[in-house]
Amino acid sequence: MPDRVADFVVDNPQLVSALITFIGTLNRVTATFLFGSAITRYGQELIATKSQDEAVTVFGVSAFMAFRHMSLVWGLSDWKALVEKRQRSLMVFLLFVALASFASIPSGTASLIAPTTFNITTPMGELTGREFDFTSQN
Repeated sequence: MPDRVADFVVDNPQLVSALITFIGTLNRVTATFLFGSAITRYGQELIATKSQDEAVTVFGVSAFMAFRHMSLVWGLSDWKALVEKRQRSLMVFLLFVALASFASIPSGTASLIAPTTFNITTPMGELTGREFDFTSQN
């Protein structure tokens, strides 16, 4: 990488952090869109293949909407009915797991690609550097 870019990274850590956060957010938006599209397609196929004996429930449709839009679609008055049945409790739990997973995408991406300083002590001496050494000529 050219020295000019390395100097820019070292001299402007706030701008680099903002860019990395933007990349992480873009990563989350992309993952949420793809996950929502997959959920929509799965829901459409599931509803289309249901026989006349198996009814599509309002809860099933609202659960697909909750996963599709990554939001809670149930009000506070609905929580008692949600936790009474085991299958519904499982769906709500899975929704919370999905929400937590997707919320951690930007910070996870930032921690993977952000340049950080490190110190390593070996028998031959101490090594100090950056995780991504943009100034290296090798």
